[in-house]
Amino acid sequence: MSIKTCPSLSGRSTLGYVVEDNNLRIVSNSGRGLYNPTPVSVTAIEQALDKGHPKTSALKGLFSGKSTNTAGFVLAAYLDHKRSVK
Repeated sequence: MSIKTCPSLSGRSTLGYVVEDNNLRIVSNSGRGLYNPTPVSVTAIEQALDKGHPKTSALKGLFSGKSTNTAGFVLAAYLDHKRSVK
């Protein structure tokens, strides 16, 4: 498992994430914000974001009942992941 890092959307913390079997999972946060470490399908993220500009609100439906930080953290990691695979 290779842990990649990226800044959060606010730039106030560094996130650790992994992508395995087309699933993205947040594994660390250098700040104090809580997050849900459950993997989420990259395909589901892409489908949620396909409706417009990449915004945290587009992903909130994927994380019902989870930490409010999770959608933003996943968006930051997803955008970093997409930059690195081009």
